[in-house]
Amino acid sequence: MRDHPRMILREKMIRHVAIVDTRLLQMIAAGKITLAGNAKLKIYGLLNCRSGRRMRRENRVFFSNEDAALSHGFRPCGACLKPAYNAFKAAQKNPSKTSQSFCTAINSGQ
Repeated sequence: MRDHPRMILREKMIRHVAIVDTRLLQMIAAGKITLAGNAKLKIYGLLNCRSGRRMRRENRVFFSNEDAALSHGFRPCGACLKPAYNAFKAAQKNPSKTSQSFCTAINSGQ
C-alpha cells in the first residue's frame, strides 16, 4: 500500500507541543531539524532567529529543511533569512519564479 502524499508531508513538520524537549534537542543536535516556523503566520526561519524566540510554543513548528517548510506553504523570515525573503518578495511580483529560487538565494548568500 502506498503512502498518501499528504501523510508524507505531515511527517516533515513537527509541532513543538507534540514533542518532548529532550527529543527535540536530540533531533537538532543530529541535524534532523534545521528550521523553525510559526504555524499561525506561516513564516519559517533559523533556529536562532531573534523573532522566532518570542514565538508561543503552541504556534512553533520545526522542519528538517527548507523544502519541507515551503511545501507546507511557509515563507522565509525577513529577519534571519533576508536573501530568501527578498527572493520570495520578488517572486510575488513575478509569479514565474519558483520556490527553487529561495534555496538558491540562501545557498549563494545573496
